Amino acid sequence: MLPQSFLSLVNNPYVHLIHNEVVAAGAMQVLELGVGEGYSTVALLYAVEETRGFLHSIDHRDFAPGRERIVRDGPKSPRWRFLHVDDRTCVFPFSVEALYVDTSHEEEHTLLELERFVRPETRLVLLHDTLLLGEWDGHPVGVMSAVRRFTAAHPKWIFTELLPDDPGGCGLGKLVRA
Repeated sequence: MLPQSFLSLVNNPYVHLIHNEVVAAGAMQVLELGVGEGYSTVALLYAVEETRGFLHSIDHRDFAPGRERIVRDGPKSPRWRFLHVDDRTCVFPFSVEALYVDTSHEEEHTLLELERFVRPETRLVLLHDTLLLGEWDGHPVGVMSAVRRFTAAHPKWIFTELLPDDPGGCGLGKLVRA
């Protein structure tokens, strides 16, 4: 359960959904691609505390405010490893039961992440910014284009938008096997 001390700092429906989806899936091995501000990491850490799992977070950036938030607001446990690498080139030898994607938002990069990290044991994929339009960091946003291409190539995966009326216009989507 997410602690009230954390929830009082962040009025964000994403953290509830991320946490609850991972717990409901019973995911023991969780991979997060993109740490950024650390809100999702804290939610995922509390989820793996409940499932008695482990969280691996990969980001090519080491964003100090996000890391500070994780240390300050996250549970104090050895259930987390931060890998300061580019997910496009790293070797990740662990199983992935749940995957959370929030990186460049570019279509080709997102599709590559799905193809590389969705594995036979994966039962849940969460993607942030599924409703985002326009550009992110100077590049066209293509999260949903990547999702459409992935589900066309892998029809057993079904997409659901978890926040279709997101007032921030960002969205959070879920892929599960049919």
